[in-house]
Amino acid sequence: MKPIHIACVGGWHSHARDFPMDRAKKFCSHIPYSIDAVWDDDLTRGMTWAAEMGCKFQPDYDALCADPAIDGFIITAGTTRHAALLRKAAAAGKHVFMEKALTTDPREAAELRDLVNASGITFTISDPVEKPELLYAKALSDSGILGEITSIRYKTCHAFGLTDPALMARYYNRAQTGGGCMFDMGHHAVHVLLWFLGRPTSVTGVFSCFSETARKNNVDDIAAALYSFPSGAIGIAETGYLCPGGNSVFELWGTKGQLRWSREPEGLKYRFDALEPWIVVPEDTLPAEAPYPLQYWMECVFEGKPATQYTIAEAATVVQMIAAAYQAEGGTVPVAYF
Repeated sequence: MKPIHIACVGGWHSHARDFPMDRAKKFCSHIPYSIDAVWDDDLTRGMTWAAEMGCKFQPDYDALCADPAIDGFIITAGTTRHAALLRKAAAAGKHVFMEKALTTDPREAAELRDLVNASGITFTISDPVEKPELLYAKALSDSGILGEITSIRYKTCHAFGLTDPALMARYYNRAQTGGGCMFDMGHHAVHVLLWFLGRPTSVTGVFSCFSETARKNNVDDIAAALYSFPSGAIGIAETGYLCPGGNSVFELWGTKGQLRWSREPEGLKYRFDALEPWIVVPEDTLPAEAPYPLQYWMECVFEGKPATQYTIAEAATVVQMIAAAYQAEGGTVPVAYF
């Protein structure tokens, strides 16, 4: 079987260099692949990146799409460019690995989902939510040992709004992001709520442009969304760019017990009564981590197997859930699916 020939599309995202220069080497060394080209809307950034990887820089995206030697694209451009780049890639039959979010427009998300499904390409969204701790939590939840799930809260956050002016220049630029922190770090939390509880029926959202930079650019850097689900459960997704230490916290409550996971020393733990001691889950008993999304995409492309994880359908639904939260700011609205 021939190697996968890949082009990197857009150096905007903070993970752009990580995927080909670090994570591919770490997770995909068992798959024959090569990084053959770079395209970027920033010519200087693109040429520098291509030189670092020892591949060609192609300034013409249409020409890159038309290149028969390229099998797939890793798209890490600004979120507002995703839709146009994906349309052309799919039309050219290029497989696509895309950094979250798919888009920020709920109807466009549905259009892209249908377009990708019709194209036959392999698409993977980069949102590695199936971590060992969450896989364990999902299995415990599904087993019924914690009873019926009444609520889940997941806070995913970052500190770069306090510490990294270079990242702030990009992520506080609404013309490039199309939204605020809920479409970035919050994507993880909303995706996990979808995984555990299914598609919600309604949502209310609270968004704060807390910092001076956020207020100046109208980009929320603290946010929360509260979803209602058909089971009667509620799910809370919290996020922000102003979180020293960047510690994420996952909490699940059922009618018979509760579970908590964070990056604190005890890590993952659960109990059946507030007066009982926590049962700490040893790390060596956790399930294996699911394949990293980039690895999964490359394996699917190389082996020609259908992609059933990190799908375009999941990506589109998460966009619709987040977009509804923004629409609901200050009130409650149904989540509209297209």
